[in-house]
Amino acid sequence: MENIKNTLKGEHLKGGNKVIMGCIDDKNNPNKENQYFLDEFKKNAEFLDFNYGEKEMKDKNIKTSGKETYLISPINEKNKYSINYLDCTGVIFVGKDKITGKNISCLTHQNPEKFLEDGDIQNEFIENLKKTTEEFKNSCEEGSIDIVIVGGNEDDVSRHTDNAINDHRDDFTPGRDSTDFLNIKPETKYINSIKLLNYQISKIIGFSPVIMTPMNRNFSTPNHSLGVFFDTKNRRVYLSRPYQNKSIKNEPFVASDIESQIKKI
Repeated sequence: MENIKNTLKGEHLKGGNKVIMGCIDDKNNPNKENQYFLDEFKKNAEFLDFNYGEKEMKDKNIKTSGKETYLISPINEKNKYSINYLDCTGVIFVGKDKITGKNISCLTHQNPEKFLEDGDIQNEFIENLKKTTEEFKNSCEEGSIDIVIVGGNEDDVSRHTDNAINDHRDDFTPGRDSTDFLNIKPETKYINSIKLLNYQISKIIGFSPVIMTPMNRNFSTPNHSLGVFFDTKNRRVYLSRPYQNKSIKNEPFVASDIESQIKKI
């Protein structure tokens, strides 16, 4: 699908609706004011915990295929956060509810080792992602929806080659292409994650999401993982992660440009 809307410039938005803005803080040397804000933020926000058991996820109306596979939050007005994104990616949806006129949001947290490499989990994830995207689109005013993607690990692409990138098509179709798509190399896991998310979301929503920040580095332990905190009302995401040694690691880009951006990084 051809992307004709520059989501970095908010061309997909109407009526004064704003793009999601990001704030990045060094997890190992946090700004005290930001840390205080996040500590208070978490008290009244919806938490997506990868360690939830089956009953907790069911009680909280979280879509999943089981522990450590993926989590898709309910769609509502609440603030949301999730932590310990290592190889994982996340999607943030925000839009203006047709009935209340207030911003509503959804947050995901998915493990590529599960949704890329296990065919059954992949099919379930895609189906739940499609349902969520369709529900979000139908619930929100036209021109009010913005979507960004976060997460990923630099180690997954540190050894990539041009040929490895070009082997993966934009028009991935589950079922028809599952066998080829699952035959992936570790260094292209991040690229495959973004391509799958972009394809499934953009064909429903009509635009390619923004990658808020490229894949991260220095993620040797959970203490160095990415934390994602989304303020629904103000359309603002706070990213807590290790310091990145290149400024380009903090620059957003459109998901459909993943191949050219990886070459730059």
